[in-house]
Amino acid sequence: MRGTGPDDGAVLVEATSLVKVFGGVRALDRVSVDIRLGEVRGLVGENGSGKSTFIKVLAGYHKPDAGTISVDGEPVALPIRLESLRTTYIAFVHQDLGLVGDLSVMENFFARDIARARAGSVRERFVPRRAYRRHLRACLDQYRIPLHDLDQPVGELTPLQRAMVAIVRAVDEIGRSGAAKSLLVLDEPTVYLPEDQRGMLYGLIRDIVADHNSVLLVSHDIDEVLEVADTITIFRDGKAIDTIASSESSRREVVEMMVGLAPGRVEAMAEKARSARAATLGSAERVVELRHVSSGAMTDATLQVRTGEIVGLAGLVGSGYEVVPRIIYGLLPVASGALEICGNPVTSRGHSPTGAIELGVVLVPRDRIREGGVGALTVNENVFFPIRSRFTRRGVVRWKDGWSWVHDQLVKFDVRPPDGARELSTLSGGNQQKAIFSKWSQMQPKLMLLEEPTQGVDVGARLGIWGFIREAASGGAGVLVASSDYEELVELCDRVVIFVAGSVVTELERSELSKQNILNACYARANATRMEL
Repeated sequence: MRGTGPDDGAVLVEATSLVKVFGGVRALDRVSVDIRLGEVRGLVGENGSGKSTFIKVLAGYHKPDAGTISVDGEPVALPIRLESLRTTYIAFVHQDLGLVGDLSVMENFFARDIARARAGSVRERFVPRRAYRRHLRACLDQYRIPLHDLDQPVGELTPLQRAMVAIVRAVDEIGRSGAAKSLLVLDEPTVYLPEDQRGMLYGLIRDIVADHNSVLLVSHDIDEVLEVADTITIFRDGKAIDTIASSESSRREVVEMMVGLAPGRVEAMAEKARSARAATLGSAERVVELRHVSSGAMTDATLQVRTGEIVGLAGLVGSGYEVVPRIIYGLLPVASGALEICGNPVTSRGHSPTGAIELGVVLVPRDRIREGGVGALTVNENVFFPIRSRFTRRGVVRWKDGWSWVHDQLVKFDVRPPDGARELSTLSGGNQQKAIFSKWSQMQPKLMLLEEPTQGVDVGARLGIWGFIREAASGGAGVLVASSDYEELVELCDRVVIFVAGSVVTELERSELSKQNILNACYARANATRMEL
């Protein structure tokens, strides 16, 4: 992945013994990191490990309490003023991408130039749209991005297209800066992208480095970092634990370094949970069964989940696997076929989320803030809502007892901090998701429907959520997991059902589960279906 310029391998940015303290807590504890020219450096760590603080120091947002930073061999005054760097340009693409949905692709790409022009004199207010259009088209062509309508609002683009527009915009800013060297910082660029759409973005990152730029890739996805990065720096508890070569490391080694577990401990915990469940699955009862169910783009789904079983759903985008939990939960109607929940035949006319909950079914949706909870309400209010009747007598709610109950749930599910008075939206993604799990797990469901259960959460929260899922299954709940994260399906599931073009095409048993086998089943069957058509 490295470039081949004459200076490649030289230290571009060097941070030495950085310290940053917030309220007596060391967010950065003598952190030393050097990023070399022509490399992709991965940066991983749990939420709260110091990654975000380190990035904000590089951006000049925070001034460290101690330590130094050198750029291209020259010490810089702190906080960094990026515009004052003489030989190096540092550009950032943050997780929210910094795009305005109502503006066109071209307007987003040249937003700074247009804003400067409109703020200038009458003569300077002219915006050379034709020249901008030619330049943007050349940029997109250079990085082989198939985006044709430059006047299309960014809000109408796919997540992949939006991510690529934001990254190419940052790269173009580097080129137009005139700097001889550059660092591009990517903060979770693929967090909302399905796995089968990430390859094009990885290719773009490689092209960037081939032009003798450096890239700092911050990601929760360990497999992504191992694939794309040359080296990986691991943060834990405010410290830079180590920097390792990705080619000489495994995913499990990186995870164990991040969370501080002894080697082999992660696998041992997963295997113990699987073995405990396997002994009871043979005689388990069905908690849900679909027989030739169709609904919208899903044309034929036949599958079942038994008590204590974790079943995965996989497929390419639009293959139909994504809608199965919503059909079972009553959010989408059953057009034809038969649906049975806990022995009860279900019809579309009488089925709804309220009815599903009464049957013992809960849904943890992919969009935890908009659908799983209310971000503007407190954690207490979000978690308390489904069980408020337990603490209500003659119309009077025992709030004190309810808040005490919620606090115990937050501690049980390791929500950090376990402060029920905070708004849900103020928690990190992983802690939001753990709060949503606590909300529905307290209902002791018979069937848990999960959509992308660890999307956008750090590895520590991810391991914790997997633990909650395994615990629910060990307690007798059936679990159905719809996920585009194949590594997650391999770690969790007893079997995985593969969808292609709206139909179930095959099942992979536990002994067959691997990321490659799931991917092969999705693509091989999809290609065969296209050939038949």
